[in-house]
Amino acid sequence: STFLRDAQGELTEHTRRTYNNDLLTKVERFDKNDSLIEYSVYEYNDSLQMIKHSVFDKDGNNINYTVFEYSNNILIYEKYYSPDDSLNNYNEYTYNDDGTKKSVISYDGEGNLLSENYF
Repeated sequence: STFLRDAQGELTEHTRRTYNNDLLTKVERFDKNDSLIEYSVYEYNDSLQMIKHSVFDKDGNNINYTVFEYSNNILIYEKYYSPDDSLNNYNEYTYNDDGTKKSVISYDGEGNLLSENYF
């Protein structure tokens, strides 16, 4: 668990993490009164790579979700969606021959370039 405190040391919120076979499967955020604020659910493929991260409000309504796509066990796309399944934006990853990250290129939901970062 993680605890957040204000300047006076009063608890403002805390998180609880759930693991299954050493894989993070759920993170719950609670306010100072131990009421659920929101929670996240993590899904993995057979190679134990995260393939989906979904965020829900306290009532279980989906707020957003992220899908991770791999090629040859290497992350290629990170796609961010709204609850109505519309694509908000996405990142495309490229790699050097030695497997180190070469670039992250970000696009909006329509494929328009937002930013480019090279390493």
